[in-house]
Amino acid sequence: MKKIKSIKPLSLALTLAITSFILGMIYSVVSIVTVVNTYSQVPISSVLIYTFISPIGYLVTGFVVGFILALIYNFIIVRLTGGLKIELEE
Repeated sequence: MKKIKSIKPLSLALTLAITSFILGMIYSVVSIVTVVNTYSQVPISSVLIYTFISPIGYLVTGFVVGFILALIYNFIIVRLTGGLKIELEE
């Protein structure tokens, strides 16, 4: 059994940012299809703006949350629990 004693905040922040961006793109496509099929009066400019701005919001949010989570883990959780225990296979 091995323990994760520390997480580099920038590493987790970038990983969460990219993951959130990809999920944001998927969410945007699904939302656009739903809105266009439900409301025929929605201007195409609004749909396009939403398509590009929404994933960027997810990217920024994922980065900030990942950075904060790593700091919380490093300075609080490790002291309370001793670190995350994982089992690695060789």
